Amino acid sequence: MTLQDAHNVQDAHIFYDYAKNPLSKAKESQVISGKNWRITLITDSLVRLEWSESGEFVDAPTQTVVRRNFEAGTQFA
Repeated sequence: MTLQDAHNVQDAHIFYDYAKNPLSKAKESQVISGKNWRITLITDSLVRLEWSESGEFVDAPTQTVVRRNFEAGTQFA
């Protein structure tokens, strides 16, 4: 096995771990919401603003953010 093969295997394991348990839903302490809106503090400088006419929101991973559940994340007081 070459070094590149080893990196590919390692990358595959990282992807598999995220696909198996992406932790894409933020912790409740990071979210405030109303009837049609939701605000999530993902990090100190990244805020997610959402609007839904139905009041339903999707917590699946996106191409930009795979994981929103950080151990030491910013949270609403």
